[in-house]
Amino acid sequence: MEISEIIKEKIKKEGVISFEDFMEIALYFPEHGYYTSPLTKIGRKGDFFTASHLGAVFGILLAKAIED
Repeated sequence: MEISEIIKEKIKKEGVISFEDFMEIALYFPEHGYYTSPLTKIGRKGDFFTASHLGAVFGILLAKAIED
């Protein structure tokens, strides 16, 4: 079942859902949410990467900016 179907089923059962509930399902639903799916790729070859994915580079650049 796709995440969109899971959300539709919840709306059919409960009626209107809050944005908070929608995001909780879309992001964290076991095995289907964006962050819990084994298919999600985070990093340089994925959808995005964050400072923690840059490793030492981020720290070096931050230190250089502070020093300047």
